[in-house]
Amino acid sequence: AALTRRIETDGTLASEYCRADLVDTLHREVWGQGFAPPTFSEEVEVLSQRLVGEKHLSLKLRHQGRPVDGIWFGHTDPLPGRVLLAFRLDVNEWKGERRVQFLVEGAQL
Repeated sequence: AALTRRIETDGTLASEYCRADLVDTLHREVWGQGFAPPTFSEEVEVLSQRLVGEKHLSLKLRHQGRPVDGIWFGHTDPLPGRVLLAFRLDVNEWKGERRVQFLVEGAQL
């Protein structure tokens, strides 16, 4: 029998909350055992995907009509064009620009 990982989420995330200032606020909170950081679930469109290094999948997604980047550490299998993702929010800073990204925890394929 195959084992599957069950991920409990806090539900969907309205796109207006995908803001760097909100992510900064979440990162200032104290999370730990028994009080996990918020994890959201949402069906997204996968616009593009590519391997980063040998073990990570970099994603360009469309979430509620808006583009958003994603990264899935430790995952290399390609995703279908639409997929239900479980993710946490993070901010990727590159060349002085701060953008919200999804840290993918899992997918329902």
